[in-house]
Amino acid sequence: IGLAIVGVIYTITGFFIIPAIARSQIEKRGSEALHRTVTLEKVRLNPFTFRVRLENLNITDTMAEKLASWSLVDVNFDPLTSLFKWQFYFKEMRLVDPKKWLHIDQEGKLNIADLVEAAESPDEQPEAVSNLQLPPIGVGLMHIEGWALDFTDDSQLSPFHSAIGPMTFDLTGFTTRPNEESPYSLEGTTEAGESFSWTGSVSAQPLGSKGKIQFSGLAIPKYAPYAEQFHNAVISTGTVACSTEYEVALGESLTMRFIDTQVAIENVQLRSKGADEPEVTLGKFAMHVNQADAMARTADVEQIEINGIKIVAERRADGTIDLLDWVKKDDDAPQPQPEASTPATEGEVAFQFPDIKVKMVSAGDATVRFTDQTTPEPAVMQVSLVSLKAENATSDLSKP
Repeated sequence: IGLAIVGVIYTITGFFIIPAIARSQIEKRGSEALHRTVTLEKVRLNPFTFRVRLENLNITDTMAEKLASWSLVDVNFDPLTSLFKWQFYFKEMRLVDPKKWLHIDQEGKLNIADLVEAAESPDEQPEAVSNLQLPPIGVGLMHIEGWALDFTDDSQLSPFHSAIGPMTFDLTGFTTRPNEESPYSLEGTTEAGESFSWTGSVSAQPLGSKGKIQFSGLAIPKYAPYAEQFHNAVISTGTVACSTEYEVALGESLTMRFIDTQVAIENVQLRSKGADEPEVTLGKFAMHVNQADAMARTADVEQIEINGIKIVAERRADGTIDLLDWVKKDDDAPQPQPEASTPATEGEVAFQFPDIKVKMVSAGDATVRFTDQTTPEPAVMQVSLVSLKAENATSDLSKP
């Protein structure tokens, strides 16, 4: 009878009492910690399978705008495996529809700036924190579906907005134990049809990752607002695709290597404001880097290819050149004074130019058309380049 009573109490407490208390505490303590309103529709707990489900978790910003939301947070703890492996082992972690809203206002302030500043503030016991070791944690499967990020930047001359997602993320066999790697994958799209994928493995001790990253269809005009402060041209078309294998390790010595990196920029067109036709066109720029080491400052470039450059320029009757209108003029802005160069002191490392080797550079199908309106009759000059190749170029000027 005693065991039956204990079982009933355990069941009632696990299914009903703890979820109610947890929901109340998550809303209360979350709101206090974030200085924002945290709401949670329901907490479900199965005390027999050790599964916790949080349904419809929402964080509202200080301006009553959405900051973050999750349709479902599902965590399944495995006490038996935890005991045998001597670590906190979670059989599965699943996030459904995690969404974030980030906004930079006209003054350049991020809507979570206060949270970032609080996280970066020095701790009362920095030495203890720096010596803190990660507890042994294991995750059989972490799955994120419907992951999305909505980003708006009103601090630019033209407001920028991008909706990234939905994304999916899978991480299997994760552990914080030293020298063990866990495979993962991430893929998603944006509202502009851009796509990206990221696959590889990650380790917690030492912190590091290796794998492959791919981006395709990145629309250059979409990101033009971030360049408007530097020029007056209009970027009407253009796409970027890139992929690379990488290895990053944050151990005793920093490692950052890139292998088989390929970048392709295609169909870029720039025109003056109000113009119908582009004055500058780039058909294709492609680069293939066999390997590069950021720490050693070396790069082995297999090929650089440039094709389809078209430039149409005009010297007006008043002597001005139209393409120079693209250059930003800000006479009122203070000009920085050049700093006197000082030799590197003991313990400092003088600047070392990267060691770059390029096996092949090719260019072709280039045309420059220039019209001079200052002459009695407009003079038109056109120069065309059919093809050009250079081999075995290097950044080492001491070599021929």
